[in-house]
Amino acid sequence: MPEIAYSSFASNALVVGLISHIGALLIGMIPASGSECLFLILYLLYFILFFCAAYKELHDRGYHPIRNKGFYIVMIGAVLPVMGPFFVFRMLYKRHDATDIKRPQGFISSILKLRANMLLVFLFIVIIFILFAFLIMKDDPYFKRVKMKKAEIQKQEMEINIKHVFSLN
Repeated sequence: MPEIAYSSFASNALVVGLISHIGALLIGMIPASGSECLFLILYLLYFILFFCAAYKELHDRGYHPIRNKGFYIVMIGAVLPVMGPFFVFRMLYKRHDATDIKRPQGFISSILKLRANMLLVFLFIVIIFILFAFLIMKDDPYFKRVKMKKAEIQKQEMEINIKHVFSLN
């Protein structure tokens, strides 16, 4: 059965890019302030990973992606929010290796056969959560209240210190 990605780099990049794409779509639906920055970061990362994986995989199969108009058309289609990854998957599925003489069994099953390094996937998901927490924390009303209280306490301490310094003179 033809696979979508034969090399480990392309397979890892496609899986991490797909996670990034899904994360960007989920983050884009959150109305919290600060999420638009994370959406742009994840969506750009998705597009770069898919571009690099598709280029590497097609180049390893003997195609010249830079000279091919179809490659650019598929990459333009990859920008679409929901169907973008499937355009790239379909292109990689259709352009299988010339030495591969097996009959295609199924597009969906080849997507499900994508394998990636589990440690890499886990670390990427942790990084997404840390970025999400950091970017959302800056504009969250709870943390703004805590900052305001700390600022008031520091201002009062500073006034007390100034009064203390002037009372010594």
